[in-house]
Amino acid sequence: MRYVLLLLGAGCANPTIKSAEELNVNDFDDTAAQDQNSSQPSSEPEQQPANEPNPQPAAEPSTQPSSEPSTQPASEPSTQPASEPDSQSNGIMLYYTDRWDGSWTYTETTLNGSETYTHAYFTEQPNTLDCDMSWSLSGVAPTTASCTDCLFEFDITATFNTTSISALDCEDFAADLTFSYAYHENYTYTDSNGTSIPLGATLLYKDTNGWSPFVAPNNPNIPTEATFTSSLSIDEAAGQFSYTNGFLNYEYYYGY
Repeated sequence: MRYVLLLLGAGCANPTIKSAEELNVNDFDDTAAQDQNSSQPSSEPEQQPANEPNPQPAAEPSTQPSSEPSTQPASEPSTQPASEPDSQSNGIMLYYTDRWDGSWTYTETTLNGSETYTHAYFTEQPNTLDCDMSWSLSGVAPTTASCTDCLFEFDITATFNTTSISALDCEDFAADLTFSYAYHENYTYTDSNGTSIPLGATLLYKDTNGWSPFVAPNNPNIPTEATFTSSLSIDEAAGQFSYTNGFLNYEYYYGY
């Protein structure tokens, strides 16, 4: 899966930073908890490819195929940083970024646009990135849509911009990618316990694991920090769509 920064579990509206995995708040641990909407495939997603990043696709980092990293960067702290310096320990202030941005124009049959992914975990200065990656997107509507109650669905080819910065695990998905996007105007996610979570307007992402929510600004459980942004913008008449999802320069204390 791709690094999708949605939090579908309860009690994490104000997360304390521990590791990149914890900040990956849209990583669905239970892939069997596939949404039960009629628009979703009846089968459960297959187990996440071993070489994918906890949530990023092959054509895109996070829900993408085997080209994605399967583990977090080795430089991540293994213990949770305290929210405040502890008088009994030493520590430093660090910055975390993990964010997707995209914009397209689209018709009933085609899509054209771009997408970027920025990431930094263990940096002492804001706006210092380990990964600053971009892709050109082109898409076509499938002959038979699998998300039958979505406003639109496109099969995407993402062409990697070779001038991108890609370090650590990002190198594993620094490539051309293929996946699908669909937009649902009033999506409901059902977890493995049968609990329904209304997400409202949602951009869905599909790779070999099936459909999963990617950007859902009305998710009641997304982080509330000012450095976290989740937004969707659509102009159907003009055929324009854009989105932002993730953390930018989240400051936290790392004790050692």
